[in-house]
Amino acid sequence: MLETKNTKVQEILKEIHRKVHQKAGRMDRMSTDIVLENIAVQALCSNMKLSPGACREVLKEKFACSCSDNDMIRIYRDFKINSFDKRQEIFVDATGIVVLLEKSMNGDKQAFALYRSTMEKFMEKRPDRFYRIILMMAFCNIPALQQEKDRELITNLGNTLCKYLVYDIENAITYTYGFNKHHSSAPSKNGNTPKTKSPEQERLLQKLASLESALEQSDMLLRDLQNEFDERLEAVKLQEMTEFFGKLNSDKYGCILDELLMLRKGMDAVKKSGYVLPLEINGLLIMVRKLVQFLRDSHIDPMLKPESLRTVKAGDIEFWNYEGKPFVNAEEEKQVKVISPGWIYSEKQVQISRPKVKEVVEDVD
Repeated sequence: MLETKNTKVQEILKEIHRKVHQKAGRMDRMSTDIVLENIAVQALCSNMKLSPGACREVLKEKFACSCSDNDMIRIYRDFKINSFDKRQEIFVDATGIVVLLEKSMNGDKQAFALYRSTMEKFMEKRPDRFYRIILMMAFCNIPALQQEKDRELITNLGNTLCKYLVYDIENAITYTYGFNKHHSSAPSKNGNTPKTKSPEQERLLQKLASLESALEQSDMLLRDLQNEFDERLEAVKLQEMTEFFGKLNSDKYGCILDELLMLRKGMDAVKKSGYVLPLEINGLLIMVRKLVQFLRDSHIDPMLKPESLRTVKAGDIEFWNYEGKPFVNAEEEKQVKVISPGWIYSEKQVQISRPKVKEVVEDVD
């Protein structure tokens, strides 16, 4: 429990509040993708068991945020929390780190040292977006951090700004309690013991070290922001491409991708039959072949084999379009026919459109 009546704790909270507004002020335009991701992480901080579909419902009810199942699947995939075991590992660790952070804010030096070592281990070989999990967990689990609209403001921050806001919290603790402060007891180069410095000199040395650290972090922040901008640009390009191919296979445009597969299958059947096509439509067949080649070269592949039969459970088709009677329970199996194979950008494993299946019902005389 944070000791909010402690003057040093109040100083730390005041500094965190200032840094939140400072970093939120950098965001001239709010990214809806970043906000959606951060809100989803906050929901998972409260309940790590949420599946993508369940999380989408929570966002709709608690945050009045509308999104699709595909949006949630993308977020879970990007944060590498697709399975419950992964979510449990990450969010349980994040909860423990925040507990140590709260103790550190109360001035527990041992807890702060343990926090740093645990945090370093947690972030080892993990992307910077995991700082967002730590930050969201801190603001969800430490009520005193939820000053004014701070919890809402941090949902606008991307990977880099969340990372450096975590650094700001650590710096505020370090400076307020004098952790890792300048030591004057080390022997000088000539072997003589240095003179004991006054408290004012020690304070100035600590202030100087703090300013040097802040300057270094500012330089790093600018470089990291540029890198994140480049990554976001690539992500936008990927999203635009998947939306383009998704529209091609929408009902509005007659499921063009699905029709290409059927046309190719029909062409192959005609060739095998020995039928000679009229010259007038040869150009059409060439165009179909080139379009299919274009899809392959673009790594746009069908997820299932068209018109194939599959035995599935309810969990297997959670994010497919299913036509048929509802499943009685999670273990019930049904045979379904693939009506639309669904499409995926295989290079990035991004789903473009969902498979559509229909329950096969046996005729009973």
